Amino acid sequence: MADKRQRKKPGPKATTGRRKNIARVSRTKAPRTGIRKWLYRFVVAMIWLFILLVPVVIYYAY
Repeated sequence: MADKRQRKKPGPKATTGRRKNIARVSRTKAPRTGIRKWLYRFVVAMIWLFILLVPVVIYYAY
């Protein structure tokens, strides 16, 4: 028995569907709002501060 579903032939339209899928934003993940946004910024700032201060502390310690 042959499969009743027809396969789409690849053509110029085949790439547009993929582009739409790549550009589509995930709607399941909510954007950061409120305290989560500030907490994320705080963590990022602390990481950068740590990265920048470690060489200074090492320099003055020795």
